[in-house]
Amino acid sequence: MKLPDIRQEMHKIAHDLAVAGLSENAKRLAELAEETRRRPAVKRALPNARAMTDEVRARIRATYRAHPDWTHRAIGSHCGVDGGRVSEVLAGFRQ
Repeated sequence: MKLPDIRQEMHKIAHDLAVAGLSENAKRLAELAEETRRRPAVKRALPNARAMTDEVRARIRATYRAHPDWTHRAIGSHCGVDGGRVSEVLAGFRQ
């Protein structure tokens, strides 16, 4: 049995309870039946990455030229971004 079928059956039982004079129980069962509905997806976390500006790109490239032996993580720490952003800038994905 799938959730929509279960929900429909719960509403039928709630109706039968209401007819039998058990309106509080019927109301609670109907509320529980509605809890089985799928809720819309929501984005829970806000993006926390800094915007990629021309200045940041230029600083990443300049730091890479000055220190070609540094890791992307080290360059990112120096420039205030993470290593993934450094990799994207140096590979040309962040123009």
